[in-house]
Amino acid sequence: MSQTEANHSRAAIIADLACIIGEMADLQAEQARLSERSAGVQSRLGKMIRDLSTTTAAIRSPMTPDAAQKLQRAIREAPPLPLLAERPAPAAQAATPADIQPQAQSEGEPVRVGKASDEVPVRGAGVDVRTGQSEECRHDAGAGGESAASADTAPAPDERTETMDEPRVPRRPPEVRNAGGGLVQDGGSTGQHRRTHDIVLDRYAETGWRPADLAQDLRLHIPSVSAYIGKARQAQDPRAAEGDRKRGFGAAKSGSSPTPPAAEPDAKPVRSQTEEILDLWASTDLPADDIARQLGLNPGAPSAPSARISAARAVGDKRAAEGDLRRAGRHQQNLPVADGHLIRVEVGTNTGRVFGPGGRWDTTVVCAKALSVLKDGNLYGIKKMDEVAGLKKPHSAADLVPIMQSGLRKIGIELIHTRGIGCKLNRIGAGSA
Repeated sequence: MSQTEANHSRAAIIADLACIIGEMADLQAEQARLSERSAGVQSRLGKMIRDLSTTTAAIRSPMTPDAAQKLQRAIREAPPLPLLAERPAPAAQAATPADIQPQAQSEGEPVRVGKASDEVPVRGAGVDVRTGQSEECRHDAGAGGESAASADTAPAPDERTETMDEPRVPRRPPEVRNAGGGLVQDGGSTGQHRRTHDIVLDRYAETGWRPADLAQDLRLHIPSVSAYIGKARQAQDPRAAEGDRKRGFGAAKSGSSPTPPAAEPDAKPVRSQTEEILDLWASTDLPADDIARQLGLNPGAPSAPSARISAARAVGDKRAAEGDLRRAGRHQQNLPVADGHLIRVEVGTNTGRVFGPGGRWDTTVVCAKALSVLKDGNLYGIKKMDEVAGLKKPHSAADLVPIMQSGLRKIGIELIHTRGIGCKLNRIGAGSA
């Protein structure tokens, strides 16, 4: 490398160093300006906090000039509070007021209003953190001057002023109690499971409700209520036995001895569940599924009310026959009358059962929905029947007409189908409209 190139390289390096030094100087100057701005912002923030502390009580309620001056003087004379990391040792906390030395406070540090944990309560120096009033202002206002805080914001006579050195009382864990038939949380003990268990069993013994109704009333899950009752049966809890007796479950389900207890002189005999089902079937218009739900049974179980009613029909039980006649009569009374032809017809769109003057015809749900359009005796088109039955091409209600004509003829109804016009129902032998 020649001498000229070396000189040029040295000059370039020196120029780069000069630029770097200049940039560092600019950064230092910028850092100094930022430090000054930060100090100014902290100073203004401290002043705003002081002003806010002195005007808190005035915002809540009007203050007299005398009370405002006393509040400001009390805040100015209040010793500064140490930070959490600067709190004195326990030995220092037990010192007398004369041994406590005031601590310096930086200009940017916010003023804390209140009584520190290491202060000795001195009249006139403390400030209520909820109302922003000093002890001196509250004393003067209560002695005859105008109150600095309104009646809405002033603490009650038996209410203690919240300060930093007062101990915090831990809240009790929630418990479950029965309020108006429902379970709500409240402060209490840890016996939630036992209390809920007792509440469920008490309601089970007092009412004749199903587990689903109990769960809805107590805001619990149905499996939880059933589990409580099942455990009580295994433990031979008298409340479970009482609830089972009210529902006619008998001794076998409640877990007690199969030998029935000695009946009291005036006590009514305990009826079996089958007898209760047959009594409801004969005395009410409830369907078998509704009877099962009322007694807390599964409608699809082998021992459901429908199976027991069928068994009663097979042995000629009068209650089963009375219930059948009751329901047949109700169907005949509630059947709509077609204008001009006196056709009584009822179509069950969910069950597929069609009731007419000659009895009942069981068909599919699709046929029943299509026939439900015609039960008022008027003329309707195939399109309307397809729409109600939910049929779409290539399927159509016209394909079901032969099946419907054959079935309806058995119960005394004639289905008249005119291609291109529509269908209507007519009583057999009444002629066409």
